[in-house]
Amino acid sequence: MLEEKNITLQAGDKVYLERGSIFNNEFLHLQGVKGTQEAPIVIDAYGDSSAALPVINTNGQGIWYQDYGTTLDNAQHVYRGYVSSSILLYDCEYIELNNIAMTNRNL
Repeated sequence: MLEEKNITLQAGDKVYLERGSIFNNEFLHLQGVKGTQEAPIVIDAYGDSSAALPVINTNGQGIWYQDYGTTLDNAQHVYRGYVSSSILLYDCEYIELNNIAMTNRNL
């Protein structure tokens, strides 16, 4: 389960999610995680290449508070308040996401 993982990632680390897996009600939020240009942190799929991509199905979980400090170009965009995200990279550098599907609705 993604949310239960409390791991420290360092430059050059790789995280693999199995193809065909669905991570229901889960999310991947990274804060302050930094790879380097020479050694990015990679999150990718593994397994049978004919199987479906792994899916992070957040389904309204993954709540965090955002505040851009000003209204955005579209009144429909939430610029301050609690929002839900399948993947959040906050103050991160050199993170590569490959072959991962994500949704924030009930599958």
